[in-house]
Amino acid sequence: MKKILTVLTSIIVMASLSACSLMPSVELTEDEQKVISEYAAGLLLKYDKNYQGSLHNSNEEDSIELVEIQEAKMPTADNEQVKEGTDVNQPDYSEDLTANEIKEGNDIEYSDLSIAEAIGLEGFEIIYKSFETHDIYPEEESEDLVFSMQAQNDMELLVLNFGITNDSDALKTCDILNSDSIFRLLINGKERVNASKTILLNDLSSFNESIEGYAMVDAVLVFEVSKGTASSIENIDLIIKKDGQSTVHMLK
Repeated sequence: MKKILTVLTSIIVMASLSACSLMPSVELTEDEQKVISEYAAGLLLKYDKNYQGSLHNSNEEDSIELVEIQEAKMPTADNEQVKEGTDVNQPDYSEDLTANEIKEGNDIEYSDLSIAEAIGLEGFEIIYKSFETHDIYPEEESEDLVFSMQAQNDMELLVLNFGITNDSDALKTCDILNSDSIFRLLINGKERVNASKTILLNDLSSFNESIEGYAMVDAVLVFEVSKGTASSIENIDLIIKKDGQSTVHMLK
């Protein structure tokens, strides 16, 4: 170890001497001299057992992994770009309503399909019950609560309550998770909001549970909207997109 320290010390001295032009055989620019000096000093500290850095001592493998993770999060030309004004926590898709095209000032053409039929469920019925607003959802504190959402600044959580009914007398699985359905809310005929992604067990968009015959279970869709939006709601419609087609369903 002493031998290593001696060699490293010599390197630092040589770099310093070259900076003073005492070693004319070594022609280095000022920047190159600085790099060599800093590198040598770093090696000297690395092999000094008495030196303890203030930063976390990470190995080269950890550094490479960190860089790879950071690069993966950055949008590139090959990845989907984050559009201006789009919440990255919500699904983004091109709203193509085909025959049910919605534009501000135009009449809305509602689907004849029920919500369950639009999703592709057979033997089930889904009814809208009510909506409510929260800053944090769910609000109840219990040992069983493992997930909750908190609205961002100047935002609130608009929670829509639904009931899912098994129309048969036998136990059946209601699988909405694998239906590849996307849910969006249309507020007052003009403001569109994507459903937030959650890990709530009763999230309608990811619901996949067995329901007893003729039983009803509760489900929700959560939307993040600007503070005060709920107080100005006159009507809300649910847009369901599946297999490239969109349907509109009046809720209120």
